[in-house]
Amino acid sequence: THAKFVSSPSGRHSSLSSRLPLKMSESTSCGSSTIVTQPTPLSTRRMSSMGHVNRISRRIHGWSWQAFPIGMGTGAVYVTLAGLKLHPGKSITIVETAFYFLNMILFLLNTSTLLLQLILYPRQAKRLITDPTKGIFVPLVVLSFATIIIGTINYGVPTGRISADFIYGLFWTYVSMSVIVCFPMLMIWFNRPHDLTQFTPAWAFLTGFLDGHQANGAFVACGPPGFTALALISLGDAARKILKEHHLVSESAGEIWYASSVLSGLLLFGLAVFFFVFGALPYWFKLHKHLSEILGCWALTFPNVGWILTLRKLGDIFGWNGFNIWHMIMTILMCITWVVLFVLTAIAFWKGEIFISTPEEIIRDTYWLDMKLNQDPEKRGSDSEDIECDSENATAEMSHCRRQVGRDQGRIETVTVQVHSVSARD
Repeated sequence: THAKFVSSPSGRHSSLSSRLPLKMSESTSCGSSTIVTQPTPLSTRRMSSMGHVNRISRRIHGWSWQAFPIGMGTGAVYVTLAGLKLHPGKSITIVETAFYFLNMILFLLNTSTLLLQLILYPRQAKRLITDPTKGIFVPLVVLSFATIIIGTINYGVPTGRISADFIYGLFWTYVSMSVIVCFPMLMIWFNRPHDLTQFTPAWAFLTGFLDGHQANGAFVACGPPGFTALALISLGDAARKILKEHHLVSESAGEIWYASSVLSGLLLFGLAVFFFVFGALPYWFKLHKHLSEILGCWALTFPNVGWILTLRKLGDIFGWNGFNIWHMIMTILMCITWVVLFVLTAIAFWKGEIFISTPEEIIRDTYWLDMKLNQDPEKRGSDSEDIECDSENATAEMSHCRRQVGRDQGRIETVTVQVHSVSARD
């Protein structure tokens, strides 16, 4: 809606080139001046349909790949609990199994909602994948699936409900998902420009100089060295058994492999702990305490699982119980962190701080899709850019109007004073 000030009865003409969120086809008195609104047909259609956008549509449109860290954090709980040296037994196993099924529910919820988003709002789905900042969360679907595989091995295989062949199938499914998802994302990532101010620790490791939501990402730096240390030690332990049993390389090849893996893993473990301490010390002072940024806080959970599980391995290798006690303390802290984050995430979801879009965003994408489907097939390709530009311009108008709602009264009062001053001078 384009609004302007028309001349006052005193004769002077004052104009203001601004946009005010007034109702269509209305005039409002402002002191000795009058605000006249001039609606455009497109804005009228779009604003009149805003009331028809329901909350479920806003949730589907506003869902993002950043929801998968919630499931990964849930998986972190039962993975760390399962690695306890002094495992209490059946009671904790029941708790672990409950978290395992909750993780599967969250995974199905996220994948189904994003699938609905792809069907109903393809532009939004494409936008999330190609965005330089939000696109980095897409591969998390693979990591979330990996936590489900770990849970299936821990709780399905020992009971005999899941066969080894099924686990092999899950493993190759995981490998296929990794290749299908990650390689295209690398191409998208490196083919787009990136703002230096959005350089995050996932690829920078500048943990001590982070602020706001990036302070959460400081713990992401713990993941690569922590999980690599765990993998090297585990592979080395398996190598000394497999090589010796099958008479491969030499009699001592497995032991040499194992010794070098332990040394390398110990160095990487120290690096992961360093990143954790360096990120934890200034964390509370750097963090923005806003519910709208609660999803980033889930980085406190899963990236730390690698070096926490390595504690158990080092305890078994060196025979020092201090590693096992340290592992138990970190597992308890992991459970407490999950409870706090899950409650705060539920509150943020209930208040509409996360996973929700504005009506204008939905109208823009719905308008674009409707126009594209109703077009003549020969014209779809040539006119798609015009349709997108038209819908974005309409959304820009509505977004600009809604941003003015909280400032209308002060602006009108200011203009009233200015108009009165002009009239007084005349």
